[in-house]
Amino acid sequence: MFDFIKKNIWLMLGSFILPAGLLAIAFAFLGIYWGSDTSILAGDAYHQYVAIHTLYRDILHNSNLGFLYTFTNGLGLNLYAFSAYYMGSFFMPLTYFFNVHTMPDALYLITLLKFGSIGLSSFVALKNMNNRFIER
Repeated sequence: MFDFIKKNIWLMLGSFILPAGLLAIAFAFLGIYWGSDTSILAGDAYHQYVAIHTLYRDILHNSNLGFLYTFTNGLGLNLYAFSAYYMGSFFMPLTYFFNVHTMPDALYLITLLKFGSIGLSSFVALKNMNNRFIER
């Protein structure tokens, strides 16, 4: 594995940076960038995702809130199933460093990281598939 990384470090960096960079440029043309008044969250997504990610952030900061079940929303909320739908992301712990006012920036960052990760994982998968076919 480390040999693969050493041999392909520049291609791996490029496969991460290229999709994330292209998406950031596309967002910039739409007026969406870090700290802008325009957000990638449109309509109902703003009210859902900011509230949900802020709840997750509060759970990480406050040990009194239950991680699997909470009464902060009405009669209660089962966070185990809820997190699978809304918060099932490897990058979710990054919301720990943002508050409710900067949460749209956190979701902008998470979106860019997800697109970069898609490019990186695609490169690794295609590179390994190519090597398997060549060895046969």
